[in-house]
Amino acid sequence: MAEPVIHEGETDDEEMTATALPAPPNSRMALGLIFLTLGVLWAMLIYQVSSDWRIIPEYAYGWSVPFLGAFLFYKRWITRPEPEPADVPVLISAAALTTLMCYLPLRLLQEANADWRLVTWGLAIEVVSVTIFTVYYAGGWPWFKHFWYCIAFFLVAVPWGRGAEAALTKYLMPLLAQCTVEALVWFNIPSIRQGNLIEIASGIVGIDEACSGLRSIQATLMASLFLGDLYRFRRSRRVFLLLAGATLAFVFNGIRAFLLSYIAAKEGIAATVRFHDPAGFTILYVCFGILWALAWLMRGRIDLKKKSPPIERARLVPTRLLIGLAAWVALAEVGTQAWYSIHEKNLIPTPRWNVAWPERPGQHELPIAESSRQILGFDQGRGVEWSQPDNTKWAIFFLRWEKGNPTIKGVKYHKPDICMPAAGRTLKADLGTQMVEVQGHKIPMRWFLFNEYGRPLYAFYCLSEDFTWPNAQPFSMENNSRWSLVRRAMEGKRGYFAQQVLQVFIAGIDDGELAKKSFEELLQQIVK
Repeated sequence: MAEPVIHEGETDDEEMTATALPAPPNSRMALGLIFLTLGVLWAMLIYQVSSDWRIIPEYAYGWSVPFLGAFLFYKRWITRPEPEPADVPVLISAAALTTLMCYLPLRLLQEANADWRLVTWGLAIEVVSVTIFTVYYAGGWPWFKHFWYCIAFFLVAVPWGRGAEAALTKYLMPLLAQCTVEALVWFNIPSIRQGNLIEIASGIVGIDEACSGLRSIQATLMASLFLGDLYRFRRSRRVFLLLAGATLAFVFNGIRAFLLSYIAAKEGIAATVRFHDPAGFTILYVCFGILWALAWLMRGRIDLKKKSPPIERARLVPTRLLIGLAAWVALAEVGTQAWYSIHEKNLIPTPRWNVAWPERPGQHELPIAESSRQILGFDQGRGVEWSQPDNTKWAIFFLRWEKGNPTIKGVKYHKPDICMPAAGRTLKADLGTQMVEVQGHKIPMRWFLFNEYGRPLYAFYCLSEDFTWPNAQPFSMENNSRWSLVRRAMEGKRGYFAQQVLQVFIAGIDDGELAKKSFEELLQQIVK
């Protein structure tokens, strides 16, 4: 006899007849193991990825993704199709087993390189794949087609590769700055674009990463994918919604950049601080509102027929396999922690040094903007600058992150060759590493040559950890070659120790050797 199909408007009693059959004891045990094992995997994945949600403003929307994904799964669950026996050939079984075996090496790599986004993607894809395989095993091809999207939806919260982010940001910031300058001219406000900076009569307005539109584009991408599945759009409408979201994000960020520049021209640069973050959140909410309204207007008739067959018809993963999976995950976690704990016994403390801030005529503080403080997340930080009688200009920044600070994993990306080009300076040369002896200790320094409006600008940079390993190479922590990242894991080097950064900038000296000598003299005076 055919199973009853429940349509919208029928009674709850009829629906209970179709879905609330008692489960046999062995099924209850298997279901419990499935929920426990998958729950642990998802909890650990969310824990690993959430550090990026917490410290990177562009990914703050990630906190909502698990809840939105669970809601989409629920909406799919109440309209699930009839399960069919899954065909699990040897090839699929081997792929699933290989995926599971990758969990241990991925965890070892991630523990040493928490900021290696390729590894984070590997873990996310693994957990998503295991979940989709479990659903496929239970309901066959109909369940795979019905559920895969809402499970894979979580991937929208995994941080993009830094190369993709940098490429998009590098394209968006100059484009937004140029559009802003053109708009200011229409309002009779003289302005000049210098890289990502807009120079107006009252000062310079910077188009930073937060203003580039990347944050809004990523958030509207998530919203577009969510709304597309919520309303069960066809592929063409989902693509249209994605393009509409990206366009809205760029247009409204352009409006934001123009308004901030207009306020700076009329009321001064300091006035923009009051409007910077409120303007950013406002355009994000407006983008979401317009996008939702657009999706609502495009919606068609959604099939709300409840075709929920009894769960007992699904084929559950064998209990022995589930126990083996749970044991493997536990072994991977315990083994990872044991590996690093054993190797960390070889740690040696590095000489602790600090900055004795100089006192120069005309010296003044270099304030660090609140938005930069939030991104950098340091525990201590200060900057000063001054000019010498010979017209050379000096600037010093010293930042420190204590152990346990979640932003430590991104410290190595806050260095001149990454940050200075975003401020409109052009990198001319990486002049390598120099060992400078101060009070009997050698401090490794990297120095760079930039072009600042046609004049040379030298930047000296040091990254120091409170602990290191015997025979460690200078700046090994910031070496982003794939082999160096793998080697850190093989040597048991975790990246969570207290760290500090010193950066010194010298402008107005044309001779590189003279700049280096002047820097070394300063270092002898300020490092204690």
